[in-house]
Amino acid sequence: AFYGQAQRVRAALRDEFTTAYQKVDVLVSPTSPTAAFRAGEKVDDPLSMYLTDICTNPANLVGHPGISVPVA
Repeated sequence: AFYGQAQRVRAALRDEFTTAYQKVDVLVSPTSPTAAFRAGEKVDDPLSMYLTDICTNPANLVGHPGISVPVA
């Protein structure tokens, strides 16, 4: 039951992205809500690890391409 519901939500989200891309050429959003941390620094904190890429989850779920551009 939950899998079917998740697939329906995913399809609805994909439709929303498709509609948005009909109106614009690019959607710009942050890759991560925080600055990068040192390699190996937060591996013992699963929540911190999850939150580092939370901004990329919607595009990943719907299968749309994305790119990360580092800025200083």
